[in-house]
Amino acid sequence: MMQQEALYLDYPNGTDKIFVQRIFEQKEGIPVFCLHGSIESGRIFYSEDMSKGLAPWLASKGFDVFVPDLRGKGKSTPAIKEGNNYGQHEVITKQIPFIADAIKSIKGDQEQIWISHSWGGNMMNASFARFQPAKVKALVHFGLKRRITVWNWARLYMIQYGWYFMGNRWAKTKGYLPYTKQGFGADEPVKLWSQINQWIKEEEWKSTEDGFDYRQACRNTNMPKALWLAGAGDKVLANPIDVQKTKDEVGNEADHLELLGRKNGYSKDYDHNNMLTSKSAPDEIFPKVLNWIS
Repeated sequence: MMQQEALYLDYPNGTDKIFVQRIFEQKEGIPVFCLHGSIESGRIFYSEDMSKGLAPWLASKGFDVFVPDLRGKGKSTPAIKEGNNYGQHEVITKQIPFIADAIKSIKGDQEQIWISHSWGGNMMNASFARFQPAKVKALVHFGLKRRITVWNWARLYMIQYGWYFMGNRWAKTKGYLPYTKQGFGADEPVKLWSQINQWIKEEEWKSTEDGFDYRQACRNTNMPKALWLAGAGDKVLANPIDVQKTKDEVGNEADHLELLGRKNGYSKDYDHNNMLTSKSAPDEIFPKVLNWIS
């Protein structure tokens, strides 16, 4: 029987709480850490009633799944507002190790499975390469790109206008990016938005705060084997061209990139989000994840 626990972790700053949704049928299962991307919360991995999503699906297969909302996102408190001064450097160096440690405190120091969607994968890869905060058996990245190199109409609308132009306007007028009011999953602090922008544009993959070289760290670290899932219909947010470039940047020869599209026998050309949310994903995509992490 599917069970869930709502965990509110006391963050070391003394004021914030990090929400983690735990989903399981048996607490003895292998721990899975699922991390959402930008303008998202952990809800990309599960529905409110736990009837849909990758997290409940994995729980039904015997895994013990932990899905956090990063600081200020989703059910984590307090919510993002004007004046928040944290960015992705803090996610990489503090939040991800903090969550990994919390999972270890519950499950013991056993191997974890790490799964990401979109920008969450960059922060997961960076945190593991820099700290190895947990023993990680395998990685799965849904729609992960580090840079956006493709140019098309989708980029002009979604990135140049929706992300850069409107983001810059909101940063100046509101002090944060209020994406929830636009119908998206979560707001963004200005600092995190700004640091993401640098990584999207710059060829070098270095920390925007202390210059740490993440590309070199990945090459010098025994990175866990990773399954990279790219949607054939994802025109810009993780275009397969940019997913391939990001995979090459991390540089693990044991990794595999799977293109989710009709040419490879799938029922549709999946896009950035429906590779996780489509009704056909449990039949076509999730079993490939299970095979990889098993």
